[in-house]
Amino acid sequence: MTDTVDRRLYPRLAEYIDVLPDGLASYPECKAKGTLVTSALEGHDTSDLGDGLPDPVVQMLRSPPHPALWVPGPMSDAIFYTVVDAFYPDDDAVMEWTRRRTMQTANSKMYRALSRVARPTTMLKMAAGVHGMFQKGTDLAVEGKDGDVKFVLTHPPFLHGGLNHRVNVAMFEALLMGAGAFEPRVEMTESTPTRATYHARW
Repeated sequence: MTDTVDRRLYPRLAEYIDVLPDGLASYPECKAKGTLVTSALEGHDTSDLGDGLPDPVVQMLRSPPHPALWVPGPMSDAIFYTVVDAFYPDDDAVMEWTRRRTMQTANSKMYRALSRVARPTTMLKMAAGVHGMFQKGTDLAVEGKDGDVKFVLTHPPFLHGGLNHRVNVAMFEALLMGAGAFEPRVEMTESTPTRATYHARW
């Protein structure tokens, strides 16, 4: 498996692969549901992408997984960084894209039905449980009370991190808004190779 990346075209993807202990083959026990890949690709024309990308990334772009299938965790993040490098030139644009993606989920029939009967904090604790349905090898814990919640995301070294940690701020804010929280504000208070901590208030 070759992980060669054109750093000029895909700087954030290259940086991500660099820190993984065994490149895209790292952490075979860590998995992500294919829907995380397909949702990242949705709305983006990737047909011209290929030059300068690792072969496994090109294969996944050409043949995205079924949403219900498990894919290697590093590959899911690699697709995220590929889309970011190809379509979002700065972090603000990435955050806005993340908000849009999350609000699409929050506007789904199932999420709207749950939000009508659960308070925002309850919804977030349920989301922590649902997290395990989409990620293996990554854990999300939620603690606190209405209006003041702490999230703790843990994972093997460098599986996630950097921009991937930061976009969770936009994701949690969008989830809170979808659950009826008034003007939620989320701050990332810690980011290390193995964890990220967030503080949410509304």
